[in-house]
Amino acid sequence: MRLKKGPPDFVLFMTTVILVCIGLIMVFSSSSVTANLRYNDPYYFFKRQLVWAIIAFGAMWVVMKINYLRLKDFAVPALILALVCLVVVLFMPEVKGSSRFLGVGPFRFTPSEMTKLCMVLFLAAGLSRQTERITSFVRGVLPFLGLLGLVCGLVMLQPDLGTTFTIAATAFLMLAIAGARMSHLGMLG
Repeated sequence: MRLKKGPPDFVLFMTTVILVCIGLIMVFSSSSVTANLRYNDPYYFFKRQLVWAIIAFGAMWVVMKINYLRLKDFAVPALILALVCLVVVLFMPEVKGSSRFLGVGPFRFTPSEMTKLCMVLFLAAGLSRQTERITSFVRGVLPFLGLLGLVCGLVMLQPDLGTTFTIAATAFLMLAIAGARMSHLGMLG
């Protein structure tokens, strides 16, 4: 199936731009005094946030050019990479009682954040392929719940309850929207 790519959604795009601008204003208003005291520059945190906003808009432009249907091909490799990163982070030295970051030099990232995106991608790809079986608990819901348990268990070992809850709630919502029976999800809840 080949879909013709249309123009971007103007309302969604402008909403994103406005929210980023509001966020930049909030970062400046809440950190200018601290930045001035620590770094002698009231715009220090604002400039850093602005750089990341520019990088994010560049990434958004690149992603807008990608046919989203092709992302299905990357769902399994992305989730495997996320699981490997979740295991590797467990062997990193703890900082203040948790081991959440991987990094080389100044570049650091949290594998659990990457896992959120990878789980959504994997569930979307998997649920779109198994629309008939989703009403069956054993054949439709249980395989996804097994994977969800593995992912949430690895995230909880860091420990990170907030991310675990976010991943689980998103997965349950996706299962419900895909057509899983509420009785099955209710029993698990």
